[in-house]
Amino acid sequence: MTLAGLTHPGPPINVLLIAEDAELARTTPEWISGFAEGSRSLVVLFPDRARGYPLDSLETLLHHEVAHVLFWRAARGRPVPRWFNEGLALADERPIGLGDRTRLAWTLIRYGRLDLRRLERLFGEGRAANQRAYAVSGALVRELLRSYGQASAGRVLALVGAGASFEEAFQRATGWQPAVNAREGIERLHVRIGENREGVRITASAGVASYPEHAESADGLITVCAALKEELVRLGIPPERVRTLRNGVDLEIFKPLHPQQAKDALAVGGPVLASVGSLIERKGHDLVIRALQHLPEVTLLIAGEGPEKAALARLAAAIGVENRVRFLGGVPHERLSGIYSAADALVLASSREGWPNVLLESMACGTPVIASNVWGAPEIIKAPEAGVLLHERTAGAIASAARALLAAPPPREATRAYAQRFSWQETTEGQVDLFSRILRPASAVMPVSRAFP
Repeated sequence: MTLAGLTHPGPPINVLLIAEDAELARTTPEWISGFAEGSRSLVVLFPDRARGYPLDSLETLLHHEVAHVLFWRAARGRPVPRWFNEGLALADERPIGLGDRTRLAWTLIRYGRLDLRRLERLFGEGRAANQRAYAVSGALVRELLRSYGQASAGRVLALVGAGASFEEAFQRATGWQPAVNAREGIERLHVRIGENREGVRITASAGVASYPEHAESADGLITVCAALKEELVRLGIPPERVRTLRNGVDLEIFKPLHPQQAKDALAVGGPVLASVGSLIERKGHDLVIRALQHLPEVTLLIAGEGPEKAALARLAAAIGVENRVRFLGGVPHERLSGIYSAADALVLASSREGWPNVLLESMACGTPVIASNVWGAPEIIKAPEAGVLLHERTAGAIASAARALLAAPPPREATRAYAQRFSWQETTEGQVDLFSRILRPASAVMPVSRAFP
């Protein structure tokens, strides 16, 4: 009610509890635990799914979804961005806790800065992306409410309900332009993760090398690979203040599918390479396309969106391989296993990477990798069953590595087993240990099971 700016909640809200064997449950992705339909004054809950981030109980889930109906009423059914809607619901349901801070810090460290358009898209990209979107949206909206007051949200919704666009309403209510200042707002989160009663700060920043003053004032720093820690130490940060916590891989989402069935589903045959990542220059998709000139039987699957798509398509046509290059567009996380499983090898030709998760995702599906020798990649590829580390970042080197892997591929079971060494458990325990020691006395460390429901 307070955040929605309503003086009266309106008509009753109907709540449906859906069992897992019901048709609606079977047709709703399993990571969705509830949803609201404001126009019908309806909340739908899946009780068996309630215990998952960001909702740790059925009561919290109900509170969250009812808030969405109230926000819909306050805006009179006019649309507001999901990051704002979800962030408000999180801010309304409960105060931010250590577990939220942990997830937010790790999201920022692992994925870097997000603009609002990218943040909005994350909500539709599967379970893992959804958790990242909730973590950042909740913290960003709480930062805005802290800066402009609790009543600012109700003012925004009322102006939207009166016919203003969200951007116009937000600027009139707060003086803050989402389209212009979103990056600034999100970047502030890099240095304002949390603070306890004694004023101890915890700081997270993916771009910390570009912000040395933030690194110097941080109580703790995390890098995803040893190479990044070495870079911070080179910049003058004491090594004892930097902890390396590598990324893990979700072994439930990324698991092997039958290779031939995966190829049939994508209508490809013969040897297949995959290149997964944003279509930007540093990812090196152009080098993989050029390598096809030396691999006449190979088809290349490219998964990702970005500004270089047209240039990459022109390159494929110019060198005569356009019939063997498939642009798949953006692919949700839960569908990537089909692409990895269809491929005989994944190629990552990036000029720089922190800890490239696509390598572990591919290996978890049983598919070996070929990667440029940059930053965290050599910390991942340490055995023949993992794949090949390129001796140079060229199309010719990629072609040579691909020929070697295609001629003598490691057993897919061995590649999967290698990836299983990289679970999230060790990383999770390291995060909670670090954040607990900074935010709380050493004698009051939160158990992993409580920080990560």
